[in-house]
Amino acid sequence: MRIALLSAAALLLVAACKPSEKTAKGNKGGTAISVSVPTGFKIDSLQLLSWQGIQVKPIAIATNPKIEGNYKTFSFAPQNYPEGLYYVGRNLDDVKVMIVGVDKKIAIKVDTAQDARFNTAPFVSSPNNSLFVAVIDSLNLQGTAYGDLLSDYQAAPTPEAKSKIEASFALLDSRRRNLLETLKKTAPNLARVASLYTYLSYPNNRKTDENEPTYFARTYFQFADLKDTTNYRLPHFFESVKTYATNLSQVGFPITTQHAYLDSLLAVIPANSPQHMPALLAIAFSYIGRENSTFHKYGSLYAAQYSGREPMVDAFLAKQLPSAQEPLMIGSVAPDFAELTPEGKTLKLSDLRGKVVLIDFWASWCGPCRRENPNVVKVYQQYKDKGFDVLSVSLDQDRTRWLDAIKADNMTWQHVSDLKGWQAAAGKLYGVSGIPFTVLVDKQGRIIGKNLRGAALEQELFKIFGK
Repeated sequence: MRIALLSAAALLLVAACKPSEKTAKGNKGGTAISVSVPTGFKIDSLQLLSWQGIQVKPIAIATNPKIEGNYKTFSFAPQNYPEGLYYVGRNLDDVKVMIVGVDKKIAIKVDTAQDARFNTAPFVSSPNNSLFVAVIDSLNLQGTAYGDLLSDYQAAPTPEAKSKIEASFALLDSRRRNLLETLKKTAPNLARVASLYTYLSYPNNRKTDENEPTYFARTYFQFADLKDTTNYRLPHFFESVKTYATNLSQVGFPITTQHAYLDSLLAVIPANSPQHMPALLAIAFSYIGRENSTFHKYGSLYAAQYSGREPMVDAFLAKQLPSAQEPLMIGSVAPDFAELTPEGKTLKLSDLRGKVVLIDFWASWCGPCRRENPNVVKVYQQYKDKGFDVLSVSLDQDRTRWLDAIKADNMTWQHVSDLKGWQAAAGKLYGVSGIPFTVLVDKQGRIIGKNLRGAALEQELFKIFGK
């Protein structure tokens, strides 16, 4: 991911509020900010904005520029601005991004061209900000190099080829570490930014027998201080949490495991700290349109804790959360149903309350279902004496084929079917549109997983029952 100096999120969530006179302690003695533009620029004021959690907000306006030759200089009076990312310019489409907290004076000079843009204007007498631009460039180059190596590694045809790429990974890891360690000594405020993007390669840094998804989840923020309240004023923090949550959803973890990692991340960030709010919202936003139960969970947590803080976000969530609520939400009670067993007896899902139950929608004619059955047999045999059961709901219409498949696949657990195929009542109740489809419920009948198969099902049951 390319690190933008002006976050796209800022453009989407810019606050419609009046500039504030309030400041907080930051650079002792204050920071003076000035912008020089050609006298031909037809502007009579400039805005100063700051990143605050999830968006940029205006904090000051400079007017009455001082004319100096062919330039007019807009100045913002020295203030103790809290450390973080700030923006100055005509509007959000054309701003210069700067990091405040070290430079006593931040001077920006726009070129003489009439169409010159603020975002390309150089810093004058602002060494920390000039370094900030260089650091962002370095982080982007490292990110591109990592992506290229990862693609090559995944496509490498032989162990020898992979070994050579692992050596390149090691060199990149060293450069990333060195950049971060150097910044900690010379520019700690920039080290905060770099720490959010210092991710070391899996082949060279994993624990023994640790798979890549687990390594990713464990180490993504290993160099970042998530308790640092300065994160509230850095869009890089919001974007990093959003990237982490997005990737977490794509590496093959069951939903419950994703939630466990996300909850662990939030637990590290003090609940009463300002950066807890953007972290929670970043997680919710990363799941919009992709996994409703997770978006609903964290969006609802945000609404419960921070409603009233950001009216635009409140309005958005008020519209989106109801439509994201599904009957099979993780944590909700699984809808009860009753169907006939092969022996003609009525069996209800609630009859199995007190056990961890895998509701397995399948059919004898479904090839993927039949190929998955040996995996279910394996975990059933492993955990049936520990309180695990399977309730297979067949979408068959032919009774003989249904029973023959049960016998052939050694499915020695609970079975039901109304032999109505895709019109099966239980299938409609659960919104089944494709099989195999599974729902895992706990002993209290609450849904704890969906569409768990193969290794993902084994991992979830191991977490519940152990070996």
